[in-house]
Amino acid sequence: MSYQVHTAGVFLTELEEASEWLYSHNEQQSIEFAEKKKAQLQTEVIILKNRLSEKPYSLGTEVIAKVPTYRKLSIYDGRYQAEWTINEARQEVSLLRLKDLKYPAEMRYKEFKFEYDE
Repeated sequence: MSYQVHTAGVFLTELEEASEWLYSHNEQQSIEFAEKKKAQLQTEVIILKNRLSEKPYSLGTEVIAKVPTYRKLSIYDGRYQAEWTINEARQEVSLLRLKDLKYPAEMRYKEFKFEYDE
């Protein structure tokens, strides 16, 4: 029994932002390294989608105990968290979010001002 895996617009946007962020913050080391890191994240998402299509309940932890169809799993060595829902009646899985656990969106572009005593 195979499930159809769909990706929500928010998930795709967050995946693109994460890919670009990984690339831009690793290109100083080398272009090849930056491309490798970006490709690694995209590969892990593809693997996740393939695994979800086969066994969506065997992956991740339940987000809310009373909603066993809403699940999450850390990928890319725990840096990102993928969230999805399972629609058993339609045999569908919907990837909803890809959260950056190390640098949440609200912290990525925040300007910090430090005051020094003189």
